Amino acid sequence: MSDSFLDLHPSPCTAGDVQSSSGTSHSSVVRAPSQGGELAWSASRQSRFNECARAHYFATEVAPNGWQRDASALARTVRALKTLTSLEMQLGIALHERAAERARALREGGAMPSLVNMKQRLYSHLRHVWISSRDRQAEWRKNPRQVPMLAAAYFGRMPSEAHTAMVREKLERSASNTIGLDLWSELAACRPEDILTVDALSSYELPDPHPDGDPVKVWASPDLIFRADERVHIVDYKSGTLRDAEAYHRAVFQLIGYAVFLRHSAKVLTPTEGCQGRLIMLGDGTEYEIPISAEDIDLAEQRIRVGAATMRDLTILADAAAVTALDTAARGADGLIANSDEIVERARRAVYPMTLATRICTTCCFRELCEDEPNGERDLVACQESA
Repeated sequence: MSDSFLDLHPSPCTAGDVQSSSGTSHSSVVRAPSQGGELAWSASRQSRFNECARAHYFATEVAPNGWQRDASALARTVRALKTLTSLEMQLGIALHERAAERARALREGGAMPSLVNMKQRLYSHLRHVWISSRDRQAEWRKNPRQVPMLAAAYFGRMPSEAHTAMVREKLERSASNTIGLDLWSELAACRPEDILTVDALSSYELPDPHPDGDPVKVWASPDLIFRADERVHIVDYKSGTLRDAEAYHRAVFQLIGYAVFLRHSAKVLTPTEGCQGRLIMLGDGTEYEIPISAEDIDLAEQRIRVGAATMRDLTILADAAAVTALDTAARGADGLIANSDEIVERARRAVYPMTLATRICTTCCFRELCEDEPNGERDLVACQESA
């Protein structure tokens, strides 16, 4: 196993430099059969659901149960798998944290971290993740919230020297681009009270799409929101790339979704105030300006409602499937069911189909849970993709 990544740091680091956050959110729906419960929506949750309903099931229905004292072995496994990460993901998290730190310094009149300081802290964070992944798998299984774990390490192979060299180059480039953003001079010209939100997780409620249902809790975590030139500016940093038009449109929808948040929760947007979105690609410094109209916000709100309704519909079907499975088992066992939890889990899981795009499975943290399940359609698609 190569330890080349330990050489990434350009200068010695201290224990105080280590960043220990795994960057994985565990806020999810905990739902027992036919008992309802809060339904939550976020852009990341919708994206996962769109890619693979089975992965959505593991992440939102099984993983939260893994934190209960009487959790099943499966639930404990899933809660840990959900936290698996990558060097690129961790670099993105650390870059977002450093950008937020600079925005807060400008709002609060503090000192702006230097490029050298930023690089040292980025390297320190990745060193911590690397060492944890190499040496602390047993601790990670017990407390995955506190111990970061690379998916590559979990699946038996630490990232190669070539891969870590690529991450190092990306870190150097992204740190320089982040320090050099024109955004900082814009914020310096703002009044402190006009820097409205800096990397804050918030939620608001939309009425449930079903007539008699509960409200839908929508989670939003905008990187930066500030007011300037009689407009509200919504900034979203991207540490990766927008590979295609679909990725670009997803990123734009996420920006407009933050405008929905401003309308419903923060009450920032006034009917006459303009709204401007901005995607900032930290990897190459490219910026995309996205004008956001009231009509755009209306359409985004409708999409959120439709997405929440779709996810709820599948949950209702899973509730019904679990009840039916338990009833069937009870009739065949004179009312005595020894493995009710297993019956419920199998019935609910079957309602959530696996993706047909098997290339998605290669990077899915839950892939080992689906490997033994037969699926003729998936096998056919896999053959077509490899042809």
